[in-house]
Amino acid sequence: MHEPSLPHGAGLAIGMNAIIDHNEFRANDTLGAGAGYGVGGGLIAQHGTSNGPSTAMTIVQNNWFEGNRAGKAGAALFLDQTRAMSSITS
Repeated sequence: MHEPSLPHGAGLAIGMNAIIDHNEFRANDTLGAGAGYGVGGGLIAQHGTSNGPSTAMTIVQNNWFEGNRAGKAGAALFLDQTRAMSSITS
């Protein structure tokens, strides 16, 4: 589900309305592409460009993130330009 040459969302990249439920994101790595600046090692949800308005809705629930890495931010999860509903428990 990920193109190795892209620097973001090594586990999963979403660019639309989505419900992300009951998944395991393990050992995903945005550094392997050589970019070194990737975000969202496990998951990135992004809709829109240049901080424009977005009506996309992303619901993230009941997921497990472990051992993911990103060069810049969001080793596990990076939500950008999306309305998000999340429930994070430890």
